[in-house]
Amino acid sequence: MYRDGDILLTRDKLIFTVLGYTHPPSRVIAALKYIPEELKHLFPGEYEGVRWRLAGTTMLRQVDALTPRGYLRSLSVLREHFPAYVYCCPYLGKELIAVPTSRIERHITPQEGRLAVEEKPRRDPLEQKALELMQELEREAKLPEYTIGLRGSIALQMHTSSSDIDLAVEGAENYTRVIEAALSLEAKGRLEITRVDWISKRRLNRGVYRGARFVINAVKPRHEAAERYGERRFTPVARVRGSCRIIDSKLSHYRPAVYKIANPTITPQPVQLVSWNGEHRSLFKEGEHIRFRGTLELVSNGEECYQVAIGTAPGDYLRPK
Repeated sequence: MYRDGDILLTRDKLIFTVLGYTHPPSRVIAALKYIPEELKHLFPGEYEGVRWRLAGTTMLRQVDALTPRGYLRSLSVLREHFPAYVYCCPYLGKELIAVPTSRIERHITPQEGRLAVEEKPRRDPLEQKALELMQELEREAKLPEYTIGLRGSIALQMHTSSSDIDLAVEGAENYTRVIEAALSLEAKGRLEITRVDWISKRRLNRGVYRGARFVINAVKPRHEAAERYGERRFTPVARVRGSCRIIDSKLSHYRPAVYKIANPTITPQPVQLVSWNGEHRSLFKEGEHIRFRGTLELVSNGEECYQVAIGTAPGDYLRPK
């Protein structure tokens, strides 16, 4: 099973991160995250200053790789040079980056990422901090071992000394407990939560642990990821902007973040906001009034309703009203 945030390494030395939990047969919907330096000339854009090394290959990442603009640019390059990675989705009515399972060499889950660090006979300082941070958070939250997994460059074993510790928590309830545990550890002086802008002040999921930056996100447990590809059809209607009130945020901890809404100021009236922007997870609570911009979609699965998809086009946003 492929879940949001899992890592895919392909035969073409491209590294992808999985998007969401519903995928076409023999494909995985994903975003391109790292490319080998030898292919840099094919992918225009601004690159981060860091170079990662994986099995003798230098890997690069574009600054905006996981934004709508970066995604569309990657889609364009893949269409021209690696067309096997482009898929025309009949249920969304558009092209997507969708990795053929036949081209996947390695699929790394958060649990496998953690085990790779635990089983090393010798860990570097950042790996040791990552392991100890996961253990401290689990103890403080009174959660079973392996509730928290490891993603990102450390899971890939291609990190640098300045890489982030990227943590994934199984389940929304467990995620809430881990965030509460992080705040408790902050009060004890064990770590520091980052509060630099309105998003980080709300989410409280980023911080610094013994000099290393960390980020915490939730991943949907396998038993909750039951929807099958093709159960619903999404037809774009119009680009919209408006405001509404949040009435249910239980599914906002995952990507896509789903917010049930009331009193939308647009017609036809959507019943929910669905954001693919990772920063919109766990951002708003029931009762809050917010503003949005995105794409109004007609959702069909026997019955029909409307939703607003956010984070799929440049200029989309969710903001407090």
